[in-house]
Amino acid sequence: MQLFGREAELKGLGELVDGPAAGCAGVLIQGEPGVGKSAVVAEAVAAATVGGLRVLRTTGVEAERNFAYAGLHQLIFPVRAGADTLPAPQRSALWAALGLADAAEPNAYLVGLAALTLLAEEAAAKPLLIVAEDVHWLDRESADVLAFVARRIESEPIGAYSWPAALPA
Repeated sequence: MQLFGREAELKGLGELVDGPAAGCAGVLIQGEPGVGKSAVVAEAVAAATVGGLRVLRTTGVEAERNFAYAGLHQLIFPVRAGADTLPAPQRSALWAALGLADAAEPNAYLVGLAALTLLAEEAAAKPLLIVAEDVHWLDRESADVLAFVARRIESEPIGAYSWPAALPA
């Protein structure tokens, strides 16, 4: 697909896709509905896939906004088997957050740490691109975990996109 007038955006996203092994970066894509945000990111995802990166995605959905960790579940589910190697407290918290274990409400810090550890271990095997779409519709718990991860991935071979709203600081 040819995108007209998006050369600068595609160049910047291409640099992110080409460079996660050398250091992590994140990109926030914002804009009014219909301006082509999804098309630009689709191009970057295609380039990442061709470049050998693994792409993990989550999309906020208004109907799931009140389901704790629904967005995290979507992001982590493809790599959940790696959680078996996490330290026990992290593993237990993540399993509880994803609804895969009978447990009390998980400790949010341990869930964030588990997600970071799991993603970092996956990235060590193959660089990752994390795409979070419609972040403004993510449940609060997932948004908090993604923000926690985003603030700590500088030294990991992980690239991250989110749109149209920023992850909480």
